[in-house]
Amino acid sequence: MSHPNIFECNQLRLLPPEVDKKALRIALLDRALQSGVHLETDDASQMRLEAGLAVAAEMYPLHPLEIQIHIGLFTWFGFIIDDMNVELGLGLEQFQTRLLVGERQPSALLQAFADVLKSTKWYYDPIVANLIVLSALAFVNSNAIQIRPQCPDIACFLPAAPEMGKFINLTNDVLSPLTCGLLNQSPLSILESVILETVVAYNLSGAILKNSHPYEGIWHAYAMGYVAMHLNTRRYYLSEIVL
Repeated sequence: MSHPNIFECNQLRLLPPEVDKKALRIALLDRALQSGVHLETDDASQMRLEAGLAVAAEMYPLHPLEIQIHIGLFTWFGFIIDDMNVELGLGLEQFQTRLLVGERQPSALLQAFADVLKSTKWYYDPIVANLIVLSALAFVNSNAIQIRPQCPDIACFLPAAPEMGKFINLTNDVLSPLTCGLLNQSPLSILESVILETVVAYNLSGAILKNSHPYEGIWHAYAMGYVAMHLNTRRYYLSEIVL
């Protein structure tokens, strides 16, 4: 006995609406060319364009053409930055600063990407546009991470970054005033739960950095100073509590 396909029962179409990829591709190339970005003939360059085209056409088939072009350029240029971050070097490090002060970027690619970010507000509501731009800036920043004399081994401390971030965020929650309950829980039970998560995050980050000089010492000094800042700063009122 055969069973009906759940998608057939709900009359769902598995294939998205057809998009004129040829026209979209031409539009992407034309806009890029206007910005001074040329499509190279090597296979890697072709694949990056294909990926940007696929994201715009296959993931957003119901969006207007202008938004598809914006998405395609955003994705295509992002893939180029991701693959060529070493070559772009200092240009990436100063990308956000130049964007904020209105200076031109040092390369056609980075200037084109900056222009795409600036135009995001034309296609999305303000909050959505802000989130997209913030995410893009974080992406550029992650590609700009370079070796520094004080902490040359990036691979040593990056694995601890998620737990570090969790400790920083949760510590602020613990040491900031709690004003209300959550999900019918008492403030004290919430505080106990968050404290436990904070301790776990600190211990995990410490375990990852154990015996790694100077990273372990730098992180410990920062973490203790972060707690001390909350305890000693009037903003958090904890300095008024006798411990």
